[in-house]
Order: sequence, then C-alpha cells, then structure tokens
Amino acid sequence: MLFVFSYKRNIFDSHYSVMLFRHNIKAIFRFILTKITGFPMSKILFLSSLFAAFVFFSCPINAQNTDLKNQPIGFQNEKITGIAPIVIAPQDIQKLLEEDKKDPIRKRFAVPQTLNLDLNKSAKIFDNINGRRVYILRIQSDKADALAFTLENLNIGTDENIFVYAADGKHGYATVDKGTQKKILTDFVKSDEVIIEFNQPQSAPLKNPFTITKLWYAYGGLSTTDFNGSAACEINMACATDFQNQKRGVVRIFAVMTNGAYWGCGSLVVNTKNDGTPYILTAFHISDGLTPDYTQWKFLFNYEFPTCANSTTEPIGTVIQGCTYRAGFRDDDFTLLELSAHVPSSVNAYFNGWSRDTSFLSASTTIIHHPWGDVRKIARSTHPEYIVKNYIIFANLVTTPPYSHLQCSVDKGTLEPGSSGAPLFDANGRIVAQLHGADADPANPCTVTFAIGGRFAKSWEGNGTSATRLKDWLDPLQTNVLTLDGVNNTKFIVSGHVNFWINAPMSNVKVFIGTDSTFTDSNGYFSFATVQANTPLNVSVEKPDTYDNGVDATDVLLLRRHVLGISTFNNSVYKLIAADVDASDTVDATDLLILRRFILGINKTLPVLSPWRFVLQSLTTGTNNYPAGVSFNNGYIFSANVTNLDIQGVKVGDIDGSAGY
Repeated sequence: MLFVFSYKRNIFDSHYSVMLFRHNIKAIFRFILTKITGFPMSKILFLSSLFAAFVFFSCPINAQNTDLKNQPIGFQNEKITGIAPIVIAPQDIQKLLEEDKKDPIRKRFAVPQTLNLDLNKSAKIFDNINGRRVYILRIQSDKADALAFTLENLNIGTDENIFVYAADGKHGYATVDKGTQKKILTDFVKSDEVIIEFNQPQSAPLKNPFTITKLWYAYGGLSTTDFNGSAACEINMACATDFQNQKRGVVRIFAVMTNGAYWGCGSLVVNTKNDGTPYILTAFHISDGLTPDYTQWKFLFNYEFPTCANSTTEPIGTVIQGCTYRAGFRDDDFTLLELSAHVPSSVNAYFNGWSRDTSFLSASTTIIHHPWGDVRKIARSTHPEYIVKNYIIFANLVTTPPYSHLQCSVDKGTLEPGSSGAPLFDANGRIVAQLHGADADPANPCTVTFAIGGRFAKSWEGNGTSATRLKDWLDPLQTNVLTLDGVNNTKFIVSGHVNFWINAPMSNVKVFIGTDSTFTDSNGYFSFATVQANTPLNVSVEKPDTYDNGVDATDVLLLRRHVLGISTFNNSVYKLIAADVDASDTVDATDLLILRRFILGINKTLPVLSPWRFVLQSLTTGTNNYPAGVSFNNGYIFSANVTNLDIQGVKVGDIDGSAGY
C-alpha cells in the first residue's frame, strides 16, 4: 500500500496568481526601460516581449503540472469534499460472527453485497482538472472495518487510471492494476467511506470504464487480523538465517468465495520439466464446501519485513490475480492451483522442491506461513516428524483416513488461522506436507504445541485420477522421481538483429517472444531481458506494409528467367523466398503467373497473409536451397542467454531487393 501526504488547493486560484504576477512584472519592466533609455513605448514593447518570454519559460507553472496523472486527483482538489456518498446498508456484524462460529477452522473476514453501478451514471464527473477528466464515486457502508469492490466489464485505456482511497484522505490510496482482465477485485481500504476514482485525458471520449458489481464488507476487526495483526509470539521470517530460498516461493492467499473472503497460504512447486509453470500447492479445506471464484483469488509474493523487528511500515509485495484449479483431494487435504500468469522475474521467486520418499522422516520441520494474512512468519519443530496412523476428526467434523497426514511438534513460533496451506519443509528444504491444522486456541494463540499436514507422498497418488493427484502435474516427464530440489525462477536475456536480406538494418520492426514484444532500434537491434527458461516460446516478427512495395516489372523478368532456367536463384535463398509468392515452398510457373497478374493490376494483393517473411539467419547459412518452411515460430526453448538471434527480412515478390524497409 502506498501512502501519500494528503493536501488540498484550488488550482484555478494558483493559476490566476501566476498570470497576474507575469502581467505586473511586464508593466513594471516597460516603465523602467522608458525612464532609463528614453525610448518610446513602441520600441520598448519588443524588448519587454523577450523578457516576458523568458519569465514564461523559466517560471514553474504548478497549476499545469500533468505529472500528477498517475496519482489520484481527488487528493489534490477540494471539489470532491462536497460529493454526497451513495449509502449502502451495513451488514449485521453480530449475525455474521454467529455464522462464523460454525466454521472453526477458517476465518471469514469479509462478505460481498451485490451492486450494479455504472460509473458514468453514478459518479460525479469533473472536467479539465490538470488537463484530465475525473470521475468520482463516493460510497459509504457504516461500521465496516474496510471496503473493497469487484469491478467488471473493464474498458480502460493506457493513459487512464483507477484509484480507491478513504474519503478522509488519511489512509493512502490503492492503484488498481488494470492488467488485461475484464473483472478485478480492488484492495481493501480501511474505512467505511471510500472514494473510487477514474481519470482520463480531457480529450478522451466519455464512457463507462467499468461496472461496480460487488461491495466487499470487512468486519470483525480486519485492522487487527492482517498487517501486524498476528500474535506477538510469531517470529518474522527475516529473523531466520536459513530457508531464505524456500521463503521466496511461499505466498499469502486471498481466497474469494461466493459467500466471503478468507486468508490462506501456499507455495510455488517445481515440476520435472522445470518449465516455470506456476503451480501453487495449498490446502483443500480452505475452499472445502464453498464455491470459489478462482478468477478473483490473489497471491501475494514477498510480503515480509526486511529485518527481524516488527515495523509500522507495511511491505508492498507483488500480487498475481487469478488461478485455475488443477487437482485436489479431501483425504490428503491438498489443492493444486495454476496461476493465471507466469511469475515475473522481478519477484525473484523460488519454485520449492518436494519429497514423496516414504522411507524418510525428517528430524526437524520448518513451516513458513502468513497467520491472519500478516507478513511472512516462521515456525519450527526440532523434533522428528511422524505419520499419523489413526483417523483424524477435525474441528469442522471432516474425518481423514490413517496414514494421510504428518504430525510434528511446534517449539518455536506458533500457528494461527490463515496459516492453512503453508508448506511443511523437511530438514533438506523440501515440501513434505501442507498445513491442515494445529492445537490452536484462539484465546491463547501462543500455546500451540503441534501441527498436522496432509502428506505430499499420499497426495502424489491421491484418489487415482489427474483431478485428484499430484503426479500428473508435477511429473509430466513421468520420471517417477522420489525427490526434486527447488529451483530459482530462471529467465534469460535474448537479443539479436533484424536485417533486410541485403544486410540493411530494419528499424521499428515488432519482435515477439511468446506474448512479450519489443521494437528494433535504428540498428535493427532488439533485446528481451526476461525470457522464461525451458518453456516452448513462439518467436515471430511483424511489419505492416503494402504488397506493392518493391514489386515491379524487373521482378517479373527475374522470376521468368528463373522458371525458364536461363538464370536461376539457386545462389540465393532469399530470392527464392521472395519469389515464392503463393507460399507453396516451391518456385514455379504458378508464382510467375500470380506476380504478372499483380503487376498488371488484375489482382490487388498477393496470396500471402503478410507482405513480409522473416527467417532465422541460422536456417539459411551454408545452404542455397529453399528452407523447409520459412516460419521459425515453432516453439523455441531457451536454456541459456542468446545474443545472436539474428533474423532476415524478405519482402514477398521483391526479388531484386528494392523494397523500402
């Protein structure tokens, strides 16, 4: 959460003051010059205009500062203070707390209320504030600890922003990450009266940027059950000197159900392909019996204090929203999810390893978790873990079978609601279970003596299907390994050049690797800094153009001589590619006929999807034969830095290389 100093000022008054200042300076300057020089006023005007220009360009004009477009304008303008709020009936908190007593192993902290508010119809719209149009919607729901909102049908441009912040301006603001999703859940703002702001350039058309479909009402002391809300006996992760790799894979889970929101934990897990697939292992009971909306789940990385001591400054972390359910089974209390996006390299994430070796029971256990949704904590057992050989009846009356769970003591740190799904690591730093429960007493959170987790070794086979076991997902190569060590979220640098085949650099050409893209510079150079390791990625190049660029009667003549065998293209792969105007992988009389009809204006286009073809230079080196298909976007796997991904561009039909590029 970002915090800013909230201030108010009338930007129109300050603008007027600046202009009045400039007017007075010019008048005084002209008067002084007439007295000193004796020049008539007409001659003075030219000199004073130069001075005025100097004043105009040297004085800062704060009122016209557009650097503020990436901050909520409501903090900067007092007009919003008079906006009447839309009042939403508050929740019956006592009733909610009574309902929650029936679910002792989970902690619901917020419930949804259906809304249907189009922003352009419900908001107050202000024009030309710092050159931007601002939509302000004020919503109040009494006695809420915090409020959040589900926004749907998002229609947001690149220079348009969404902010959510407390109406009193005392609690900072949340910038809503627009991403590419059409439905998002905002962060909670700790207030019962909140402003939703959308701003856009003044020149942009009026529109409905989104619809507010749900208000999320937090209750029961959210302010004491997330940031700095866990027990005093909890140990910050930064206090540990070991497990520094493993912690980078542990995430806080904001689990969204149709009936409310819950806290949980989970961990990235590596698979035998080591392809960066973002699988999250967590506990089945977090959503057992509920209806999850997985598109709205949020996974928070690196939510941790930088030092061992507690702090009043909340760490920010990185959020990935949305996931897909892959597998789960109640008996072993496991769920495997796949995140909606690869983990960015900037997160410095770690894919944790695992062990399903039934012959080994660790002499110690480490649990990394987020109790009550708080910053990352660590709990430890310095005693051997053991397999629970009996049925276990949990507080929600779910019974799990013998040999499905591990148990360990807890003699350092503690565990609380919200820790569910946290990984249990053995002494080798591999996951052997995910946290299911503990002998926790809400009234005395520091008295936990043992923890129980669903066994990874049992979850491997689960209930015998891909939807109820781990092995189909975590061992796609079918290696049948018993253990797998964790790995860094490795990504590589890939760079190269795009050249016209006559060896001229092509600038401003769009290059794709997977879903990422960049443009070549004036030297034809491009670079990608974070290409996912060991993942098949398509490589492609895009250059819009007209079909007639560089195509003329000379090309028809050259093609005719080749077809007749008078002067062939066998010494130039690129001429062969250019001459294959029907993309049949051969150059023959059909290509000659098509090119002639195009030159004569009978056909307006050539029978290819794009006027340009691009081929890896390495595919054409040392050969004069037509390459077997000039497309090279067939799933490259990068396992090291690549700095010579050089690409040659060929204009279809331009056999003599005369096209503009």
